[in-house]
Amino acid sequence: MKYIGFLVAFALTIALAVAVSTPFGTIPPLAPLLDPYHGFWQNSLSEDELAEDELNLSNLSSEVKVIYDENLIPHVFAENDADLYRAQGYITAKHRLWQMEFQTMAAGGRLSEIVGPMALELDR
Repeated sequence: MKYIGFLVAFALTIALAVAVSTPFGTIPPLAPLLDPYHGFWQNSLSEDELAEDELNLSNLSSEVKVIYDENLIPHVFAENDADLYRAQGYITAKHRLWQMEFQTMAAGGRLSEIVGPMALELDR
């Protein structure tokens, strides 16, 4: 008698796990969406919170000011072009280095090195 409650709870747990892992018609499964490492929860941390107040870069000859607007778009203000390009390159690499690497691999037909066998046909 004391195992009946356990078996009912266990059966409900298994049924719920299967239900959120299988798609229902055109609705995708909910388990990947609720995954704390790959689902929508990973977006709960804003890049605004990661922005640094002050950063010292080497090889700058004068002060460079970077102001982010409400859409997290950087606006770079520098006294000369060389400092402007260095700061802009650093900011681009800080926010989009993974994207630049991904596009380079895709252009070279080496995307399957990152994604795996599912990209072999695209690489060909």
